[in-house]
Amino acid sequence: MDIQNFGTTKSYLAPQLEARSHPDKGGNGVFARESVSESTLLAVWTGVVIDEEQLETVPPHIRAYVAQIEETLYLVSLPPIEPADYINHSCQPNAGMSGQIGIVALRDIEPGEEICIDYAMCDGSPYDEFRCSCETPGCRGHVTGNDWMLAELQERYHGYFSPYLQRRIDWQRESLGVADEPLEFTLHAITFGSELMDQAQRIIDAGWPEFMLHDAVANEHWFDLYRKFPDYQFALMTRTGGKIIGIGNSVPLTWHDDLANLPDEGWDWALQRAVADWETWDAPRIQCALSITLAPEFRGKGYSSQMVQAMKSLGGAHGFDYLIAPVRPSMKQQYPLVRMESYARWRNPDGLPFDPWLRVHARLGAEIIKVCHRSMHISGAISDWERWTGLTFHDQGAYPIPGGLVPVEIDPSNDRGVYVEPNVWMAHSIWNAE
Repeated sequence: MDIQNFGTTKSYLAPQLEARSHPDKGGNGVFARESVSESTLLAVWTGVVIDEEQLETVPPHIRAYVAQIEETLYLVSLPPIEPADYINHSCQPNAGMSGQIGIVALRDIEPGEEICIDYAMCDGSPYDEFRCSCETPGCRGHVTGNDWMLAELQERYHGYFSPYLQRRIDWQRESLGVADEPLEFTLHAITFGSELMDQAQRIIDAGWPEFMLHDAVANEHWFDLYRKFPDYQFALMTRTGGKIIGIGNSVPLTWHDDLANLPDEGWDWALQRAVADWETWDAPRIQCALSITLAPEFRGKGYSSQMVQAMKSLGGAHGFDYLIAPVRPSMKQQYPLVRMESYARWRNPDGLPFDPWLRVHARLGAEIIKVCHRSMHISGAISDWERWTGLTFHDQGAYPIPGGLVPVEIDPSNDRGVYVEPNVWMAHSIWNAE
């Protein structure tokens, strides 16, 4: 696609400003020629609106002049570049967003100051991530499409986010029940290679039975979650002290069929399908939960509901209607010989599911769709299974194992143990969340 065919554009730059070369940054910038008062309209971007598919055709040297203006829409400025397009990023900006395309002064600006915004105010996807060298106090070092999720920035830039990002933030706050009071918890995006990712992985590794960490699909694609879907991986943290309450992992999926037809493969299918959709640029339609893991000190204290709500808030922020999940019933391990269909139907006197984890989802409005019998497939040598479980296997047969929802099938003649875990498909209607 030839972007020259998109048309021509003309932006606005306040008369108190000028665009000129910026040798320190190896390019250009916008500077104040005279004093500017707080709230002054500094610039208005113009350009051609394109979607995500068209964005992929924009050359790298032009992509630096693209701004995200809606969930799936972007504004591209065409050559020749307009003066307003030279407004650079800073982690300590003096300007902020006004609507989708306006730039206003956050404070009084002195002559000679460079006009900068924080790209966290307008970017909500990873189309233009880069190492930051603004060298201001508190420089983040790396600018990502998840920076809008940082609690500190949400407070600092309140009222100066692009409208679609403010909707995301408002939805999250409302979903977490903190819209009209100080936040007790904050959501933090987890990006690949970050210290938070390392902390998250330690919590996940400690939170699951050892054998669950050896699913072949997970081993192949787990870190794709942080590379390809960083918007859907989060840590829920205490506002005071910054302690991690729990880690949430989910993926966006393309699913055009009825939810009753969700596949029998469950967890493995969801992760493989998400990666395949990403590689073919199929537009996602629903969100699928893969894992919610609480830090040890926060288990058994009711925070699991908060985690589910936080995950739903991410789906709501991206405009999805449903959060689906291949749910792993938490007490099924105590009944490994009971068929999952029977177990999922067990009810307490109040009519809610017997299983605590199924019950958490049900209380938040989720409905049981059906059992997915082959949700995870874990295979290993008998020595592996003995190491993972602490048991010894001598004969062929089905062995209940610690943490297993069903027995593992041991076949000494082939030196193989195979565990096929059933889960329960459940679905939340995101927009009906309280």
